[in-house]
Amino acid sequence: LAGPAFGQPHDPRIFATAGFNTLHLWPVQDLDAALTAAAGFGLQVIVQHPSMDFVRRHHGSSAILSWMIEDEPSEFVAEADTPARLAAFADQSRTLRAIDPRRSLMVVDVSGTLGSSIDGNGSTTVTVS
Repeated sequence: LAGPAFGQPHDPRIFATAGFNTLHLWPVQDLDAALTAAAGFGLQVIVQHPSMDFVRRHHGSSAILSWMIEDEPSEFVAEADTPARLAAFADQSRTLRAIDPRRSLMVVDVSGTLGSSIDGNGSTTVTVS
């Protein structure tokens, strides 16, 4: 985190001084200000749920390590709804790739929370072309 979020101030200087090199920016923050602050201390960032406007404005920034485009996609989602959700995820991935083809795309999942997933083993595979 960098800047105010969740009612708390977050200072990227503290993370840099502690030896960290990457911050996770949450969508509840002023992402522009947080990116600038983190970059000022030589930190890279993972940007969660960036808007396409933000991606267009900042895709050239060396401070951005990854776009986190989905957070826990299998949590609280009925198995019957999973294919549609993964199709939407794939569409978003293609859109981001069109704007920023070199940056990594990231997903964080909690597979197995509800005991079911696409392949029954806690793994979900998405192919983006």
